[in-house]
Amino acid sequence: MNALPPPVADHLRSLLHARQIDARPVHGGSIHSALHIRAGGRELFLKLGRGEQARASLEAEHDGLHRLARLDGVRVPIPLALATRDDWTWLALPWIDTGPARLDHRVGELVATLHDHSARSFGLERDNCIALLHQPNPPHDCGDTFWARHRLRYGCRLAREAGALHTEDEEPVLRLADLLESDRLPAPRGPVWLHGDLWQGNVLVDTAGLPWLIDPAVYAGDPRVDLAMARLFGGFEPSFFDAWYATHGRRPDDDLRDRILVLWPLLVHAALFGASYGRQTGRVARQALAALT
Repeated sequence: MNALPPPVADHLRSLLHARQIDARPVHGGSIHSALHIRAGGRELFLKLGRGEQARASLEAEHDGLHRLARLDGVRVPIPLALATRDDWTWLALPWIDTGPARLDHRVGELVATLHDHSARSFGLERDNCIALLHQPNPPHDCGDTFWARHRLRYGCRLAREAGALHTEDEEPVLRLADLLESDRLPAPRGPVWLHGDLWQGNVLVDTAGLPWLIDPAVYAGDPRVDLAMARLFGGFEPSFFDAWYATHGRRPDDDLRDRILVLWPLLVHAALFGASYGRQTGRVARQALAALT
């Protein structure tokens, strides 16, 4: 994007009390346009999109960041503004200068602190988004029922409708959903507050070495949801997981839960990016079933 749409530029001039706006594209716009804004001696990060999907996604991110910001010890950028005009929606956030080091042990400690915060139930009182997909969050007292209905069965429908999940790969996921709803597995951990979309690209480490969580898809659940997502695409050093387990400990069912919980991000990726993720979903689901026999 070479120039700001007029309604966005007008809003930023008012927000920043500046006549001139310098807007430069930056990394971070895989779904929305991402811009580094300089004006009036201030800097901010702007996410910008057009249409209903962009509006829903940015509103959900705004809500999620505010929820996490209310939790003691959880470091997130607090939104400065959210606005929609002329089919454009934009979210303004503080600019964070990043440092050269990942410092994954500190990221693990931050995620462990997030998971110290309990919630009343699994889910959330509102639905939100993961990427540009609708994410249903009906509150449940039973975490396994929530996961079976609103992550596994729902995710299968999304991936199947996208033509990315074939019957032989959907069937083991649905068998796992049946097992979860039959109350035959050890109870999940939680509910605690989750980031919900925790991968390396959704963490920043600033120039002072402090980690920040960004781009959440917030709801309450088993904390191992975030660990499963973090493992899926790699990028985190073992020190990340060591720091988390130092606070929350290990359980005998961790490996099994990891296979069950990683199915949601796999189904999301199948719906968004195609059948290779659908096939991976089937493989992981069959591994989970084998571990139960």
